[in-house]
Amino acid sequence: MTHRRLVPLLVPLVLVIVLLPGCWVRVTEPLSDPDKAEPDEGLLGKWSDDLEIDIPAVKGNPKWLMRAKESRKEVNETDRNFWFFTTKIGKHTYMTFYVEALGDSTPADFSKEGAFKEWNEKKDRAYCIYRYVLDRDKLTVDGGSEVAVKKLMQVEGIGQSERTGYFKTPKDWLAKYLKESGPETIYDGTNVQELRRAKK
Repeated sequence: MTHRRLVPLLVPLVLVIVLLPGCWVRVTEPLSDPDKAEPDEGLLGKWSDDLEIDIPAVKGNPKWLMRAKESRKEVNETDRNFWFFTTKIGKHTYMTFYVEALGDSTPADFSKEGAFKEWNEKKDRAYCIYRYVLDRDKLTVDGGSEVAVKKLMQVEGIGQSERTGYFKTPKDWLAKYLKESGPETIYDGTNVQELRRAKK
């Protein structure tokens, strides 16, 4: 049975997936160049009865774009899609999730043809970065520490939007930091969720 632990978020809410921890690494630049990304096929499949990761064939979507589909079983609740790509830096792996816009915390949805192209042309793009560890049939996802992230950004002089809560990170800055310092400073294990692959 999958253990669920929800982490409270301040407004605005960002990428609240019931089966994943809240995300505190909220940035204005993707972790890496998505056009150079390769999908992590080990993530594909059902994780518990509520979450499935796949790569749906949507015309116009890049081949590296993955989807986490949350099945909502409540009455009058519809399924939700969360789109992301994966990055490997050294020995560590990360997910870059797409947010609708800086002023809108809704996860971006690329289920329809042309939606990704339209989103990609926006100027106020936003992302949320998770660290993950895949160990056979166990998936550990870390949303980062709020305290640690804010402390690091303050030291680095990176501003945070009061309205949206996103950090205005320079291009490639976060990837360089994680490569040189490792993920443990901000992904310290205090905001972690473990998922088990659903039995067939």
